[in-house]
Amino acid sequence: INVPAGISVSGGRYSINNGPFTSDSGSVNGGDVVIVLATSPYDFSSSVTATVTIGGVSGSFTVTTEAMDTTPNPFSFTALTNVALNSSSTSNAITVSGINVALQISVLGGAYSINNGVFTSNPGTVNNGDVVSLQVISSGDVSSTATATLTVGEASGVFTVTTKSTNM
Repeated sequence: INVPAGISVSGGRYSINNGPFTSDSGSVNGGDVVIVLATSPYDFSSSVTATVTIGGVSGSFTVTTEAMDTTPNPFSFTALTNVALNSSSTSNAITVSGINVALQISVLGGAYSINNGVFTSNPGTVNNGDVVSLQVISSGDVSSTATATLTVGEASGVFTVTTKSTNM
């Protein structure tokens, strides 16, 4: 453009030459730099579009939020062997990853701890980045295996604890 032109926006705000963002109508000159700002929606997989019109010519800027991810990355626990009879064993810690919403967590055959909290066997919720470990009481019999199965959303991992092969 070689003369000042009107500028307006709908669905967002704009800035001219790194000035403050505004949604008010204004004017721009040739060589001005216009930046468009659109605030992303609160919902997953949703879009919002800001449309800027300069001198009767429009351009749009669309922001789309990420999709909901409820599938955690696979996780596993290291099995323990040669464990004393009737003793408590704690697993290696795993970090929940690959999700962007809180998921249900439950355990069968043991207890779990989130972020070094109290061990529990009650169902709860876990978030991306939480650190989880399991606890199992070993069998009172020699060469016997006790297991705990942790379920996070649709994924699960098993922690096994096997007792000594002799009672000595």
